[in-house]
Amino acid sequence: MSKFIEITDMRDPVGVEEIKGRTVLLNVDHIVSIDQLEPHIAEAVGYKTFIETTSGRHYAAESMNMIRLRLPNK
Repeated sequence: MSKFIEITDMRDPVGVEEIKGRTVLLNVDHIVSIDQLEPHIAEAVGYKTFIETTSGRHYAAESMNMIRLRLPNK
């Protein structure tokens, strides 16, 4: 059974530069990396973490620590 995490993705995947928050479910098995931005950069761009998956990159409002806390146990 697949496991998912829920994040608030802050960028539209088609490249629209208007910042929007939308709920996205990511399959844990498809996550390649999770990287947190420096706080001063995060404030400027409007998101705290980016998540690289096999299907693309997601810009999460949550911090990396929050995402790890919400990650289901395997």
